[in-house]
Amino acid sequence: MEITIVPYSKAYREGCMAAFLSNVPKFFATEEIAQFGTWLDHMEGATIEYPDSESLYFVVLHNQEVIGCGGFGYSEATKKAVLAWGLVHSEYHKKNIGRKLLEFRLERIASLYPGATLWLDTTQHSYPFFEKFGFTIQQFTEDGYAKGMHRYDMIWKINSNSASKQV
Repeated sequence: MEITIVPYSKAYREGCMAAFLSNVPKFFATEEIAQFGTWLDHMEGATIEYPDSESLYFVVLHNQEVIGCGGFGYSEATKKAVLAWGLVHSEYHKKNIGRKLLEFRLERIASLYPGATLWLDTTQHSYPFFEKFGFTIQQFTEDGYAKGMHRYDMIWKINSNSASKQV
C-alpha cells in the first residue's frame, strides 16, 4: 500500500478526527476526544498548549485520504521528546501503516534532536507494538486514562542506529 506522510495543516483536521474516532473506545478513551481536538487547535496555531516546546505533527495519506496521523514535541530545556497522538484509522490496522508512521517519527526525532530521550504514553492495547521498537516500560498506571484503559509510560534512548532498527 502506497502512502505519503506530510506535515499537518487545518485542511486535514476532519480526516484526523475521523481516524481518531474510529479508534474510540478500544485505543482511546471517549474523554480523550476533546484533548485530541485541543492538540489539533495547538497545531493550527489557534492555542498555545506547550509554550516551552516545539511540536510537529504529520498526516498519513493514501489516495489523498487521511488514514493516520502522529507527531511529537521536544523541549530543549529537558532534552526530552514525546510522541504525540499517533494513530491509524481502524480500517487500516495491521497493514504496516503504524510501523511506517512510527519509523518516520523516530527518524525525524533522531535527526533533529540527537541524544534526546524519547517518551510516550500508551494503553495496554498498544504497548507491545512499541516494545518491538525498543521502548521500555517505565511506569504502569491502572485505569490511567479511564476505567479499564491502563496507561504505560515508556522510554526510548535515541542514538544514531536506533531509528533504523528493523523488527
